[in-house]
This record gives sequence, structure tokens and C-alpha cells, in this order.
Amino acid sequence: MPMTLQDKQIAILTADGAGGVEVTDEQVAIDGNLISSRSPDDLPAFRQAIVEQFAKLGAGAS
Repeated sequence: MPMTLQDKQIAILTADGAGGVEVTDEQVAIDGNLISSRSPDDLPAFRQAIVEQFAKLGAGAS
């Protein structure tokens, strides 16, 4: 089943045609299991967010 972004919060560089998506002008947006960033310039923050989310998952696995 394809994932839809309807009613999700995402970080993108431009909001053209966002269609029901909550757009935030931040380096990283986290909405549940969805992690997004605006551009390649935000890669360090994006990478850190992914590491933190995996750490949370690992902590809950015990």
C-alpha cells in the first residue's frame, strides 16, 4: 500500500503543490516514522535525527 503524506508534517524547500501536507521551514521534520529535510544542506541535522530515532527504537527493543 503506498504511503500518503496527507496530514503529515514535512520539511521541504518549496511548498508548491504541497496539497494537504503541513510544511515546516526547519532543517528536519519528524512525524511518527517519517523524517524529512529541506535540502542536501540539511544533511547533518537529518543524519542526526535518524541516529536519534534508531537509538529510541533500540532502547525500546529490550
